[in-house]
Amino acid sequence: MNIQIFGGGKNFDVKKAERYFKERRIPVQRVDLFEKGLSKGELRAVCLALGSAEALVDTAAKAKETVIWFQHTAEEDREAFLLEHPEILRQPIVRNGAQATVGYQPGESGAGADCPPRVPGEYSGRPPRARHRSRRRGPRLRRSSPENPGKRPESGRHVR
Repeated sequence: MNIQIFGGGKNFDVKKAERYFKERRIPVQRVDLFEKGLSKGELRAVCLALGSAEALVDTAAKAKETVIWFQHTAEEDREAFLLEHPEILRQPIVRNGAQATVGYQPGESGAGADCPPRVPGEYSGRPPRARHRSRRRGPRLRRSSPENPGKRPESGRHVR
Protein backbone atom coordinates (compact mmCIF):
# COMPACT_ATOMS: atom_id res chain seq x y z
CA MET A 1 0.00 0.00 0.00
CA ASN A 2 1.13 3.57 -0.65
CA ILE A 3 2.30 5.68 2.27
CA GLN A 4 0.44 8.94 2.85
CA ILE A 5 2.00 11.99 4.51
CA PHE A 6 -0.44 14.61 5.80
CA GLY A 7 0.99 18.00 6.70
CA GLY A 8 1.37 21.65 5.89
CA GLY A 9 3.39 22.90 2.95
CA LYS A 10 6.00 24.83 4.95
CA ASN A 11 6.44 22.46 7.90
CA PHE A 12 10.05 21.26 8.17
CA ASP A 13 9.14 17.97 9.86
CA VAL A 14 6.87 17.14 6.94
CA LYS A 15 9.74 17.85 4.55
CA LYS A 16 12.07 15.67 6.65
CA ALA A 17 9.60 12.77 6.61
CA GLU A 18 9.14 13.12 2.85
CA ARG A 19 12.92 13.19 2.35
CA TYR A 20 13.30 10.11 4.57
CA PHE A 21 11.07 8.05 2.27
CA LYS A 22 12.53 9.50 -0.93
CA GLU A 23 16.05 8.49 0.15
CA ARG A 24 14.81 4.92 0.57
CA ARG A 25 12.92 5.03 -2.74
CA ILE A 26 9.57 4.36 -1.07
CA PRO A 27 6.61 5.85 -2.97
CA VAL A 28 4.79 8.53 -0.99
CA GLN A 29 1.56 10.44 -1.48
CA ARG A 30 1.63 13.88 0.14
CA VAL A 31 -1.60 15.57 1.18
CA ASP A 32 -1.71 19.20 2.30
CA LEU A 33 -3.71 19.41 5.54
CA PHE A 34 -4.83 22.98 4.97
CA GLU A 35 -5.94 22.58 1.33
CA LYS A 36 -7.45 19.08 1.25
CA GLY A 37 -7.47 18.06 4.91
CA LEU A 38 -8.19 14.65 6.39
CA SER A 39 -11.42 12.88 5.53
CA LYS A 40 -13.60 11.51 8.31
CA GLY A 41 -12.54 7.93 7.58
CA GLU A 42 -8.83 8.80 7.48
CA LEU A 43 -9.09 10.65 10.79
CA ARG A 44 -10.85 7.65 12.40
CA ALA A 45 -8.18 5.25 11.07
CA VAL A 46 -5.38 7.44 12.45
CA CYS A 47 -7.15 7.83 15.81
CA LEU A 48 -7.59 4.03 16.05
CA ALA A 49 -3.91 3.46 15.23
CA LEU A 50 -2.75 6.01 17.83
CA GLY A 51 -5.29 5.11 20.49
CA SER A 52 -7.08 8.45 20.87
CA ALA A 53 -7.70 11.80 19.25
CA GLU A 54 -5.65 13.50 21.97
CA ALA A 55 -2.46 11.96 20.53
CA LEU A 56 -3.04 13.99 17.36
CA VAL A 57 -3.18 17.37 19.10
CA ASP A 58 -0.08 19.55 19.29
CA THR A 59 -0.24 21.26 22.68
CA ALA A 60 2.56 23.64 21.59
CA ALA A 61 0.59 24.90 18.58
CA LYS A 62 0.34 28.62 17.88
CA ALA A 63 -3.45 28.48 18.26
CA LYS A 64 -3.45 28.10 22.07
CA GLU A 65 -7.14 28.99 22.43
CA THR A 66 -8.15 26.33 19.93
CA VAL A 67 -6.17 23.70 21.87
CA ILE A 68 -7.95 24.74 25.07
CA TRP A 69 -11.32 24.50 23.29
CA PHE A 70 -10.38 21.01 22.12
CA GLN A 71 -9.52 19.91 25.66
CA HIS A 72 -12.94 21.05 26.88
CA THR A 73 -14.85 19.42 24.01
CA ALA A 74 -16.88 16.26 24.67
CA GLU A 75 -15.31 12.95 23.57
CA GLU A 76 -17.89 12.27 20.84
CA ASP A 77 -17.37 15.73 19.27
CA ARG A 78 -13.55 15.72 19.17
CA GLU A 79 -13.23 14.16 15.70
CA ALA A 80 -15.52 16.79 14.20
CA PHE A 81 -13.55 19.50 16.02
CA LEU A 82 -10.25 18.22 14.56
CA LEU A 83 -11.75 18.17 11.06
CA GLU A 84 -12.73 21.84 11.46
CA HIS A 85 -9.40 22.93 13.02
CA PRO A 86 -6.43 21.20 11.32
CA GLU A 87 -4.02 23.86 12.64
CA ILE A 88 -3.81 22.08 16.03
CA LEU A 89 -2.84 18.70 14.57
CA ARG A 90 0.72 17.45 15.08
CA GLN A 91 2.57 17.14 11.80
CA PRO A 92 3.41 15.06 9.85
CA ILE A 93 0.77 12.37 10.06
CA VAL A 94 2.25 9.36 8.26
CA ARG A 95 -0.22 6.62 7.38
CA ASN A 96 0.47 3.20 5.91
CA GLY A 97 -2.79 1.25 5.74
CA ALA A 98 -3.95 0.68 9.31
CA GLN A 99 -0.62 1.86 10.80
CA ALA A 100 -0.01 5.52 11.58
CA THR A 101 2.51 7.75 13.31
CA VAL A 102 2.40 11.41 14.25
CA GLY A 103 5.43 13.69 14.22
CA TYR A 104 8.79 13.00 12.63
CA GLN A 105 9.84 9.50 13.74
CA PRO A 106 12.16 7.86 11.21
CA GLY A 107 12.06 4.08 11.17
CA GLU A 108 8.75 3.70 13.03
CA SER A 109 6.25 4.08 10.21
CA GLY A 110 6.15 0.44 9.15
CA ALA A 111 7.95 0.90 5.84
CA GLY A 112 11.66 1.17 6.38
CA ALA A 113 11.63 0.18 10.05
CA ASP A 114 14.53 -2.17 9.30
CA CYS A 115 16.78 0.74 8.30
CA PRO A 116 19.38 1.59 10.96
CA PRO A 117 19.56 5.20 12.13
CA ARG A 118 22.29 7.37 10.66
CA VAL A 119 25.48 7.42 12.69
CA PRO A 120 26.97 10.88 13.35
CA GLY A 121 30.05 11.39 11.22
CA GLU A 122 28.86 8.90 8.61
CA TYR A 123 29.15 9.91 4.97
CA SER A 124 26.00 11.88 4.19
CA GLY A 125 26.23 11.88 0.40
CA ARG A 126 27.77 15.32 0.04
CA PRO A 127 31.42 15.86 -0.77
CA PRO A 128 33.46 17.31 2.09
CA ARG A 129 33.55 21.09 2.28
CA ALA A 130 36.61 22.67 0.69
CA ARG A 131 38.84 24.61 3.03
CA HIS A 132 39.22 28.30 2.54
CA ARG A 133 42.48 29.19 0.79
CA SER A 134 44.14 32.47 1.49
CA ARG A 135 44.54 34.86 -1.42
CA ARG A 136 48.14 35.48 -0.43
CA ARG A 137 50.19 32.82 -2.17
CA GLY A 138 53.75 33.57 -1.07
CA PRO A 139 55.43 33.90 2.31
CA ARG A 140 54.34 36.64 4.63
CA LEU A 141 56.37 39.76 3.91
CA ARG A 142 57.61 42.53 6.20
CA ARG A 143 57.19 46.12 5.31
CA SER A 144 60.33 47.20 7.07
CA SER A 145 63.69 45.65 7.88
CA PRO A 146 65.54 45.88 11.19
CA GLU A 147 67.99 48.30 9.56
CA ASN A 148 65.32 50.62 8.19
CA PRO A 149 62.39 50.69 10.65
CA GLY A 150 59.21 52.03 9.10
CA LYS A 151 60.64 52.11 5.58
CA ARG A 152 60.66 49.64 2.76
CA PRO A 153 63.99 47.95 1.99
CA GLU A 154 66.14 49.40 -0.73
CA SER A 155 65.89 46.35 -2.93
CA GLY A 156 62.70 45.60 -4.78
CA ARG A 157 62.07 42.47 -2.71
CA HIS A 158 60.72 42.35 0.78
CA VAL A 159 62.82 40.95 3.59
CA ARG A 160 61.68 38.15 5.78
